[in-house]
Amino acid sequence: MGHEDTKTAMILALIAREHVYVEGAPGAAKTMLAELVTESASLRHFFYQMHRDTRVNELVGETVIKRTVDPVDGTETIAQGIAPGGILQAELAVLDDLSRAPGESLNVLLRVLNERKWGSESIPLLSAIATGNPVSEDGYYGDPLDGATLDRFALQIKAQGLVETSSWEDAGQVIDFYAAPQALDDERYVAKVSPNLVNDAAALVPLVVFGADAKRVLLRLLQVLRDEHNCDDVNSLLTDRTFLVKAVKIMKAHAIATRGDQEVLPEDLRVLRFLTTFRTPEQVHNQIDQIIDAVLAEPPPPPPQPPGSHPGNDGDDDDDNDGKSAGGAGSDEESGDGDDDADDLDAEPQGSGGEGGDGDDQDSDGVNNTDDGGGNDNGGSENGPRSGDNQTNQSGDSESGGGSSD
Repeated sequence: MGHEDTKTAMILALIAREHVYVEGAPGAAKTMLAELVTESASLRHFFYQMHRDTRVNELVGETVIKRTVDPVDGTETIAQGIAPGGILQAELAVLDDLSRAPGESLNVLLRVLNERKWGSESIPLLSAIATGNPVSEDGYYGDPLDGATLDRFALQIKAQGLVETSSWEDAGQVIDFYAAPQALDDERYVAKVSPNLVNDAAALVPLVVFGADAKRVLLRLLQVLRDEHNCDDVNSLLTDRTFLVKAVKIMKAHAIATRGDQEVLPEDLRVLRFLTTFRTPEQVHNQIDQIIDAVLAEPPPPPPQPPGSHPGNDGDDDDDNDGKSAGGAGSDEESGDGDDDADDLDAEPQGSGGEGGDGDDQDSDGVNNTDDGGGNDNGGSENGPRSGDNQTNQSGDSESGGGSSD
């Protein structure tokens, strides 16, 4: 009942094959939830409670002494080795009270978690669930986990109890569960799934499509955290390993776990609130949901313009410009023809016959005259004849004179 964030993070860790760290006060159901997930998944598991004297052998297997004999010269070599056990043979590990582990054991453990190898041999470990208590509490032994240690756990949760979060409905269900009659030897019932189901879901993660929209919102979130919320290299741990590699896997796993989808959607970005818990300042993480919502509300940028186009041009302007250019060329041509005709008329000797008498030539001002030799029908005006009209009238007079000679 309740603890939805913790349960979701643990399931995503199994599907994405990543590690999860859950920190909270004692009694916040951290260990119990880790055990329930382990039993439900039906995977080979390893459970260990850390303490200040935790030895490496308790995590990886017992120390053995090996004696080898050289077949050539018969010399013997006695060496110390490890009989693989513990986390080296588990598919799912639960590491309780991680912050209590001493430095020597913790360093070996972190290398195993990161490389999933012991020496050159691969190990079957799929995921690890680590729990821890806040080390600032009085009377509690533990060392604060440094950034390198925390970064080994892709998903991070700050667990809170039902009373602490005022989840009264869920709290009432817990009371009813434990108040019901039961025998002293009743075992806790845990619904189990096939290991194949977990493995099949994990096999789908690499096949999920991570498209351009998902990439855009992921990069935008990182930009907002850096530029607008001052998450720098001093106060934050926004590493490439976590936010460019593991974040993609976890968003893919979220698409499968919540929708059974084969494509990541922008809203899958919300799952990244499980990555910023101890990687960003507390005041930033406390408002991470609002920050992600603001990123998702931003409109996508306009598509890139094709080569040769102008921003904001819908194509109509090009047609208009083409029409104007064509029209302009036609006007110039007509104007040029008129000028040529006027030049021809001006260059022609006045009184010459024949060609000037057609009456179809165009004036220099673009007016067509249809004077057929009448001379004064269209040639006069109150202010006197225009140059084109005068030229045409003279040609008409010449043509008329030629006719009289004949």
